[in-house]
Amino acid sequence: MINNTINNHVLIVAGGTGGHIFPGLAVAMELKKNGVKLSWVGTPRGLENKVVTAAEIPLFISTFKGVRGKGFLQFFSLPWRLLIAIFEMRRIIKKIKPDFIACFGGYITVPAGLSASIMKIPFLVHEQNAVMGSSNRLLSKISNKVFVSYKDTKYASTVAKFVGNPLRDSFHATEIPERRWSKKEGPLRILVLGGSLGATTINIHIPVILARVVKTHNLDLSILHQSGENDHTKVKTAYKSYGLKAEVKSFLEDVIHDYIWADLVICRSGAGTVSELAAIGVGSILIPLANAIDNHQMLNAQLLLKSGAGIVVQEKNITGNEILSFFQGSSRSSLLSYAIQARKCGSSEPALKIANEILNITGKE
Repeated sequence: MINNTINNHVLIVAGGTGGHIFPGLAVAMELKKNGVKLSWVGTPRGLENKVVTAAEIPLFISTFKGVRGKGFLQFFSLPWRLLIAIFEMRRIIKKIKPDFIACFGGYITVPAGLSASIMKIPFLVHEQNAVMGSSNRLLSKISNKVFVSYKDTKYASTVAKFVGNPLRDSFHATEIPERRWSKKEGPLRILVLGGSLGATTINIHIPVILARVVKTHNLDLSILHQSGENDHTKVKTAYKSYGLKAEVKSFLEDVIHDYIWADLVICRSGAGTVSELAAIGVGSILIPLANAIDNHQMLNAQLLLKSGAGIVVQEKNITGNEILSFFQGSSRSSLLSYAIQARKCGSSEPALKIANEILNITGKE
């Protein structure tokens, strides 16, 4: 691509959780390679305040808050608060003067997209989950482009284009599972993702389940468990009480390294996690969050389940025998087959595809 985009200015809108922020950041990095000037609108307390600043992208704050699941009074006040948010967003946009706005989900994209439409600025929406969120459902009716991460995304508009979920380049640069497995030996390596904020159900139940696996099936396991800060001591104590050797970390500094290390991952099925498992190529036991809006985690998990890349255990059944049964007869070679199938689910360069679409629309490719 010819690097003639020095005067091109793109505003990324995403905030709150990594599921929205990291796809936006992956696209931002592709645009940055082409000399595009970047700005970002996020929330006051979201993860973007750390990672966007670290990426040296100017960050502006929207005070708009979501209403789903917040009660009747919050919903009743929505029109007034949305109107205020639109005026706030228009002030930000007038200051930034972007050529294009890219919305990656979350409630703050609503005033951003509406403002873009009013101000005649082209914009896109990208949906990470297997079901379109409320904000994206609304904005997809007026946006210039709609991108989805799943081919059969529920509630997606007819003009939606499948690209996959953008990840940073290093996820796509890893060795294929067959090569990684050829270098492995010793105990089966189990990576447990309890969440950076602590997925309490996983943190409470998985240590005892893995203890049952070792006792029942006489398996030798090497366990790495990300617990989150709040549950760290509790999880560490649990493994010790069950006589299991496990490395328990509050946070994972290099999650790609840990995915590559693992033979199997036990985790939630957020959009980012599912995309990472597919990009790396590693099998999984997925435990969807039971109260996820629109049951989107269960729908996300179907991609890997239907491809034979893992199994899905409902949260209400986590203490049953499904996980125990999965490990019966499990070996490194059997887990390799799951990894190979997972890798086949990965998308090819979604961040680059979206970046190219943005440059096409702005006429500066």
